[in-house]
Amino acid sequence: MTVPNAITILRILLVPPFVIFLLRGEYGGALLIFALAAISDFVDGYVARRYKQKTSLGAFLDPLADKLLAGTAFVLLAMRQVIPDWLTVIVISREVVILGGLYLLSLLNVEVHIAPSRWGKWNTAFQLSTVCVCLLGKIDALSLPPQFYQALNVLFLVTGITTIISGFQYLRRGLKMVP
Repeated sequence: MTVPNAITILRILLVPPFVIFLLRGEYGGALLIFALAAISDFVDGYVARRYKQKTSLGAFLDPLADKLLAGTAFVLLAMRQVIPDWLTVIVISREVVILGGLYLLSLLNVEVHIAPSRWGKWNTAFQLSTVCVCLLGKIDALSLPPQFYQALNVLFLVTGITTIISGFQYLRRGLKMVP
């Protein structure tokens, strides 16, 4: 068990308490847990690269943790009408296409090395930032100006664009692997 893998497992374990806070409408607690999980995503990657602790388990667990965390957040926040439905559909559709492609490649006995693309990394950063900013906007104690919500709409658009671009990039990569 490497340090990055332990951090990734911690991120997965943070999903249930995040869900509980969110379902209770305790946005401050949800933000705290989600932000900690989001930061851990960057920390585990940095530690794995810096100290040469990349493992096949980590290559599997890290994207799984990201999908669990972001997917759960987008679906629940869309249900609460905090994140637009269209953005959630784009985010979840991308994940379904990627996972479906991986499954298809495994059925075809194609060996797949999962390596995040630059657009994929940017997309993860925008998705995690979008959730954090949305949660911040739901904390009643903060009196945020109307410009905050206008900027949030721009963030939704940028997140949608990066999600689509990275999704097509992974789809193109996968299609090149099909025998």
